[in-house]
Amino acid sequence: APFIGPWRTFNLQREKLYMKSRILFLPLLLLVCGGLFAQEPNLLQHLEWEIENGTITITRFWDHQLGAGFGSIAIPAVIDGKRVTKIGANAFSGSVLTSITIPGSVTSIEEYAFSGCHYLTSITIPGSVTSIGFQAFGYCSNLNSVTILHGVTSIKEGAFYDCTSLIDIWLPDSLTNIELGAFYLCDSLSARTVIDIASRFGLQVFESFK
Repeated sequence: APFIGPWRTFNLQREKLYMKSRILFLPLLLLVCGGLFAQEPNLLQHLEWEIENGTITITRFWDHQLGAGFGSIAIPAVIDGKRVTKIGANAFSGSVLTSITIPGSVTSIEEYAFSGCHYLTSITIPGSVTSIGFQAFGYCSNLNSVTILHGVTSIKEGAFYDCTSLIDIWLPDSLTNIELGAFYLCDSLSARTVIDIASRFGLQVFESFK
């Protein structure tokens, strides 16, 4: 019988381990990469949009058929080479998403855009947005934190109406106008926050707009 020395035995064992690691690693790599590359096309399949003056307005997001892993999304800044500049009326209303990232390309959030998103817990409004529309985040019952970055100038009537879990909100110095009832029925805001906002914009921002 041919003699197999200890070094050759060691090499054979190492080759077997290497082959096993490849067999185990390859499916995992395909699963991870497949998920990463599949996410954007799947997201776009559930978005509807219109082209207006060379830019994109998101008109509707359908999430009722999305599987696990889509609890949060980042709205694309560019679709088909065109900038996304508006979140249209009712675009995400009633969505079950827990987290939504709004890109810095967006300049306007229209009325009811995110209304009734009961699972949404926090939102950051980029400074590119100039105006937050009528009841844009109304009835978001689990929304507890809102950050509005410098650049936003106006919050329309009832924008955060009935956000009963809202505790923490940051308003920038660029904000010059908050309309009637923007924070009506936001009963979880601290007394200090209410005083700070009222001192800048008046108590009417907490009053009924109906």
